[in-house]
Formats: sequence, C-alpha cells, structure tokens
Amino acid sequence: MRRTLMMTMALLLLMIALPAAGQEDTIRLRTGHFSPGAGKVDIYRDGELTESRGLSFGEVTAWEELPAGRYAIAVVPAGQPLESALVEGEFDTQGGQWITLAIIGEVTRGNMGIQPIIEDYGPIAAGETRVTFFHAVPDLDPIDIQLQDGTELVSVLMYPTLTSGASDKPDGYLTLDLIAGPRDLQVTPYNGDQILLMLDDVMLAPGMNNLIVLAGLRANAVTVMVVTNPQTAHSETAADAVDVGQGTALVRVGHFVLGAGEADMYIDGQPDAFAGLAYGEVSEWVELPAGYYDLAFVPAGDALDDAVITASGVPLTTGDRVIWAVTGSLEAGTGAIRPVVENFAPISPGETRLAFLHAMPDLEPVSIQLADGTLLLTALGNPGWAGVQSAYGSVDLVAGPRHLQITSMLSPAVVLADLPAVELAAGKNNLLVATGPDSRPIVIHLVTDQP
Repeated sequence: MRRTLMMTMALLLLMIALPAAGQEDTIRLRTGHFSPGAGKVDIYRDGELTESRGLSFGEVTAWEELPAGRYAIAVVPAGQPLESALVEGEFDTQGGQWITLAIIGEVTRGNMGIQPIIEDYGPIAAGETRVTFFHAVPDLDPIDIQLQDGTELVSVLMYPTLTSGASDKPDGYLTLDLIAGPRDLQVTPYNGDQILLMLDDVMLAPGMNNLIVLAGLRANAVTVMVVTNPQTAHSETAADAVDVGQGTALVRVGHFVLGAGEADMYIDGQPDAFAGLAYGEVSEWVELPAGYYDLAFVPAGDALDDAVITASGVPLTTGDRVIWAVTGSLEAGTGAIRPVVENFAPISPGETRLAFLHAMPDLEPVSIQLADGTLLLTALGNPGWAGVQSAYGSVDLVAGPRHLQITSMLSPAVVLADLPAVELAAGKNNLLVATGPDSRPIVIHLVTDQP
C-alpha cells in the first residue's frame, strides 16, 4: 500500500525545560504509545502513577531525567488502577542513556509489549543529523527504507522480538547519521518494489536527533516523527498519528468487497450505525468523535469473532469527511479497510467537483477523461503500482452533463467503462466508485451537497 504522508503537519510542542543530566548516574526516559487499538493509557513506574497519563496512540512524552537503575513499568488503561495493567516489564538502565520505552503490539491479539529504544545522543558531526528508525507494525514483515531516488538507508528492519527487559541488540530499530536537509523517504517491504509509505519533504535539521516510527497496522500504517535538540532536551512531534483534534468528523462506509454478502461494520466492538450493508452500497454519513478506532467487517448478523476483515487504530481527524472503503476479494485474501479523506473544500460558483475511487482489487491503474480525450484524473489505482499515489483523486470543472470514460493508464486507448451522460450539478461533490470484477466494472455515482 502506498500512501503519501506530508511531514509538514502541525507540530505538537513539548517544551519542557530539563536540567542537564549527569552522564554517570542519570538517564533520560520517555514513553511512546504505538499500540493500535489500545486506547489511551497511563504509565506506572515502580508501582506509582507517573505524569504520563491519558497517553494517546502515536503520542510521545517529553524527556524526563531520572537516576540510573532498574525500573518496573506498567501500561494501564487510562483512569484504571495498576491491577488492570495491559502489560508490564522491568528494565535495567545505565548512566548517560537516553531511552524511549515503546508500547507496541495489539491488545486483541495478546502480543502487546514494551520495547526499549536506546538512542544515541553522542556528538553529531557538523552539518549532519541523526535518525533512528523504529519498526512498530506487528503485521508487517521486514522493511527497507530508501530515499526516493532508490538510495538505500536501511535494509531488513524487523519488528522487535519482545523481551522482559532491555536487550543488548537493537530489536526493531536502527540509527544512522545523514547529511542534514530535506529528504523524501519511502518504506518498502524487504527486497520488494511495493511502496508502503511515502514521507515527503522530511526536514532533517543539523545537530538534531530524529526518531521516526512506523506504527499502526499494515492496512493503515502511520508515521510518527519526534525531533529532539540534544542540548536542551526539547522535543517536537510531527505525526500523522497525533493531533486528531477534540471535535467530530463525518464518516460513511462503502462495501466494495468481492465475494462478500451483506455485512456489518463494527466500530470499537459495536455494530451500531453501519449494519446490513449490501455489496456496492454506501452508508449515510454518521458523525463520530475524532480519535482512533478499531474496525471489523463482519457478515451481517454475525458476532464480532466472525470478522473477515479488521483494522486497528484507524485515525479520524476533526473536520474531515471520510469514507471507510472496504475493498478487495475474500477469495483472494486481499480484503482491506481503506480510510479515504474526501475533498470537501469550497467549490467555486458554477463549478462542480468530480472525485474517483478505484475499488477493483486486480484492475490496473486508471485515468478519467472526457470522451474527447481531455484528461481529468490519472494514475489512480491500488497502491504499489509504479506511478500510483492513491486510489482517490478529485478535480473541479465547470458544471453540466459530461460524457466520461474510465481508461487504462497503461493503455490509454482501452476504455474500461463508458459513461455517456453523467450529470455534474453546480456546487455538488460527485464521487464515482469503480468496483466489481475486472471484466465487468460497476460504477457507482454518489452526489453530496457541500457543507
């Protein structure tokens, strides 16, 4: 899956001044929450509740100065007592260490754990920057990390093998120094060409320590980046997984799974609003609080344990309009829940918005054009194809009836679907969804008023 993540997102500033740490008898310690589906958590240390309370998925605390020694750490659902701990561990520390305790794994699968990341805060050469990459996606095989031009930075970065305490080997993480400056990074499977994540214009400032974490689950992986000034211990966090806001968002669910009959979408274990969806059906909009959600696609009327497709830690950001598109084929085992943020920006008078969602599991990338050959959208398809950035795209154009064609991006003369009379009314959002088997595309036209 290829998803573009803009690392110029709003920064969550953790500006807490800390005194200089003595190298011989003190450590720096912080905690990062990378466990999808765990909800908010509190951190206990040596049996006492710390200031790290209500920690959300994707959030990393500020550095704290502590005496070196052995610490017992417990991760507890927010507001609950120590006896309700989700996971516990004891960790030996040595003076001068900077340690991030990473909460990883899934509660539902019983593989939640705490992985210490011992970061290198030694001197950094002039004009260089230090980056620690951490693999925290439990259902993802080893990965490579490259520059966009293919230059390899990290090879065979594996998900951690959890231990009960600090390990001598850097499980799940790797540190390297790079020339400072903006970088375009991409994450791929080990020895694979499919792009799982694209990190555009990541600013790696000179003299800084950068922790870049791949978190969540493969179907909806996110990136968390924490930049620390080693001279002051001040940190800034920029993350797709942070700052979803305190408001609400609008969501609808689309059932585009080949081989699946009517289905319910469970949200955090409850079917509630999205029940009895037929193949090709899209639900009405439902308003939900911003946050992170566990989703399960279940045959209609069945229990949660009968889910055929799941996703954990799916972000929902304040103000967004999102379609949770359930795509793929049950027979081929390619089913996935794909959150798509739809474009509901204001539309100019006299214009309309045409959006397209590619939901055919094995169809090549496509383009959308007018019958006269005027290209409207291109390179839309299943992530992983060369040149494909997304399954979704949109364009604004003068309102009115249009003769549209869906063509193969690889063979532009091949018309996959001909739509001779599509009414695109002024001020409306028009979403076309292509689903069905490759030999018989089904195009669904959804019209929504502007907010």
